Amino acid sequence: MRQRRSRSQASTLDGAVLAAIAVLAERRREGKNITYGALGALIGRHHRTLTPILDRVGAWCYSIGKGSLAMLVVSKSDGLPGWGFFEPGPGEPNPITPRTYHARRRKLCAEDWSRVKIPPSAHDVAQAFERYGRE
Repeated sequence: MRQRRSRSQASTLDGAVLAAIAVLAERRREGKNITYGALGALIGRHHRTLTPILDRVGAWCYSIGKGSLAMLVVSKSDGLPGWGFFEPGPGEPNPITPRTYHARRRKLCAEDWSRVKIPPSAHDVAQAFERYGRE
């Protein structure tokens, strides 16, 4: 069972998630990755605290039938997402693996996002995470 966060913790996390979605949507449009450190700096978070943010980004993307924008966040050392990104969620029918990463990233960048509201509402992200997230 998920623990409830206080309103201030939730609003701070929500703000970081919405900011990350905006940054990552722009990177997707440009066909570019971003390092954990660069994303953290842009949204005012230490790069080691991005996991809950990126989990929510992925859940929201899944809820709207799109590839995960979180796959654009990569390590400076090898240009790939962290190991946690490649762990499939429960019942995930087509998980991304290090072997399929580049093809899935190209597919994400080619997807039509023109009808997607960026950033979404905090409520939409929270609902998506309740339904599809892992914590």
